[in-house]
Amino acid sequence: MELKNKHILITGAARRVGRAIADHLLQWDIRLTAHFYRSKKEAQSLVIQAETQKRAIFCDSADLREVSEIKSLVEKSQQALGPIDILINCASAFYPTPLLQCSEMQWDDIMQANLKGQFFMAQASAQQMSKRGGLIINIADTHASIPMKNYSAYCISKAGLVMMTKQLALELAPAVRVNTVSPGPVLWPEDLSASVQEKSVAQTLLKRMGCPKDVIDAICFLIQNDYVTGQNLVVDGGRSLV
Repeated sequence: MELKNKHILITGAARRVGRAIADHLLQWDIRLTAHFYRSKKEAQSLVIQAETQKRAIFCDSADLREVSEIKSLVEKSQQALGPIDILINCASAFYPTPLLQCSEMQWDDIMQANLKGQFFMAQASAQQMSKRGGLIINIADTHASIPMKNYSAYCISKAGLVMMTKQLALELAPAVRVNTVSPGPVLWPEDLSASVQEKSVAQTLLKRMGCPKDVIDAICFLIQNDYVTGQNLVVDGGRSLV
């Protein structure tokens, strides 16, 4: 798939890995829909950047836990920039939920943010993709396959996302390819302690932290290789092998 003039929708595009992906893809002559939830200031800076680079951009806020807002986001983005060619599901919630203290509200919040939202974003986008072709890339986590103490709901949601990728690849073939990228230690959450960070790096085979470019390179590989679908590309420095 060539990137020139493609319409790419990135959820969670205003901050962190989502922003890094958006910044990189704007180097090409693409049309970008940048989704954000609460990070309005960062989203506005992305719009300014895209306009400076003379890229077509549509930016909108949506709560991806609400199917009505998902449908509205996809409809408005296609009205603004045409049918979606590539969907990158990057938005995510991450916070501890120790098993014995996890509330129903926390469970529902994480499942909705990390699994339900991605499922219905894919469903809404695939309505047009299935007619003309397309690509969906879900951003999971190396902890989709490695449990992390006190983060049970998060790990389970990401494991579900990997299975969702396989199921969607089966149901949407041959018109739409669906893949997952599962990063390891790339960008730390702001409230993650130094001791946890050090332990995470020590558990990688390469004994170093990754960077957003490592994730971006994996995404670009999946965009360019038209014969890969239903796969989970793990980018974790060998963490999942330890």
